[in-house]
Amino acid sequence: MKLPVLVWLGMVLAWAAGPPCQIGMVVRAGALNYDAKILSFNPANGLYKVQFITGFKGDIEYVGPKGLKTCEAPEMAPVPVPWFVGVWQLTTGGGGAWAKNPTSGSWKVVGLDAAGAPPIRINADGSYEWVIDAKVTVNGRWREAAASERKYGYDKLGTVVFLERGEDGKNWLVSRLVTGSSDERDRILIERTDLGLTYRGARVGKTSAVAGVPVATAPAGNVLAKGNAMLPVDAAKWTSMDTRTGFRLESKDQKASTVLQLDPAQTTARGYAEVMLAQMRRGDPNLRIVEQAQRAVNGTDRVVMRVDMTRSGQALSYYLVFAADAGGGAALVSWATADNFPRYLTDFTTLADGLQLKR
Repeated sequence: MKLPVLVWLGMVLAWAAGPPCQIGMVVRAGALNYDAKILSFNPANGLYKVQFITGFKGDIEYVGPKGLKTCEAPEMAPVPVPWFVGVWQLTTGGGGAWAKNPTSGSWKVVGLDAAGAPPIRINADGSYEWVIDAKVTVNGRWREAAASERKYGYDKLGTVVFLERGEDGKNWLVSRLVTGSSDERDRILIERTDLGLTYRGARVGKTSAVAGVPVATAPAGNVLAKGNAMLPVDAAKWTSMDTRTGFRLESKDQKASTVLQLDPAQTTARGYAEVMLAQMRRGDPNLRIVEQAQRAVNGTDRVVMRVDMTRSGQALSYYLVFAADAGGGAALVSWATADNFPRYLTDFTTLADGLQLKR
């Protein structure tokens, strides 16, 4: 029996789209279409959490609807303009390359090294502060981009905002970036209007700070100070205890800790990081630096890194921030068990953004 052309075409399209995406379903996902199980969906940001069962087995990735290939997921709604308000840690460069899993022989695209860049703060009052380097900070205005100001293809990117006279005195477009990533932080793409120069950004905490301004979530009057360092702390989340060299913070559920450690002898962040890592390697010679970046904030040198190690048979993940100037160094050492680390990462980064050195 021959089917009418329109009926046949409808069946083909329905098959191509696949069934509705559901938690627990195994689908093709990611850049290379490996099989992955959908673990959860976050309606707040529209991202799906998947775990690959072929390719790099066990890897967790957060993807948008277009990252799920054999099931039908609703398109993401455009974000409102206020979504862009916040602090964004920028990177430039990077890209991807093919890497082979030595065990399974499968291939995967992995990110190349990206150069860390200073952050940008987009304020709700229409102003922005873009730290270019230790000597240059651009303060300007931003607004929603008009259709005539958007580059080719930007009509498909949803809401776009316009930075007036940003880096190099040029105008820049900012849009939401939805790409497969190892965490579900909000991300943006910043592109110069007259060239293809771009930055990528990841939101730092829920509300944060640039250039030494205390984080917005820190209650007034709850700023710890010792030596040459100050640290705004949310008393609803952390219990603070004074120590000989700084402060110790413990999460209310007692599953995460942070220590502010001061050392007047350390005048560079990189030097302080090397001293601290040498101490940590005594406890675990196999300590692994997962990622790191270096930047200047408010005239001070900073190094930020994520470190994984084992202590007393327990897998731990650390978020380390080292800041230093002529007055000495401050290290903010935050950690949780490896399985609990992702749920505390936002709080760790918020603390790190609030760390100041008193001039």
